Amino acid sequence: FRFHVVSDGKFKLDGGAMFGVIPRKMWQKEKSVDADNRIDMGTNCLLIEAGNDLVLVDTGLGNKQDEKFQRIFAYEADETINFERFKTSVVPEDWPRVETSITNAVANGTPGDVEYRIHPNDGGMRWIVSRGRPFFKHTGEPVRLVGLSMDITEQKRAAGETLALR
Repeated sequence: FRFHVVSDGKFKLDGGAMFGVIPRKMWQKEKSVDADNRIDMGTNCLLIEAGNDLVLVDTGLGNKQDEKFQRIFAYEADETINFERFKTSVVPEDWPRVETSITNAVANGTPGDVEYRIHPNDGGMRWIVSRGRPFFKHTGEPVRLVGLSMDITEQKRAAGETLALR
């Protein structure tokens, strides 16, 4: 067997959310924060080569989304999340931008990064940023997109308020 760590990209996370009750001055010695108190985080997968077979161990979100994820994306607890279902949650005017990001990522084998709006179950609207990259079979056929989606609605609201004050 041969083992490889595969970077699935980076994202930012609130330092307080990551370290919880550990005082900031302790963890900030190891992790610097940006102006919004966010730290850089990485998402990694493990690729195992076993002869001619490749096994991708993805420890990401998988299919065990919590209630918050289900509420934000308007999914039911037992619902299978697939491409068509995802598309129905995206605001129609934003879909071309999302589709272009996915298409470019798959065509070029590079990470994708896109901001878009969704309509959750509560009838409102949420802003999401998704970052991910495609994985391919040894034949070059795309197998899946692996990444991370974060709700950035509050950041967008705050940015809008800041612009309004200018």
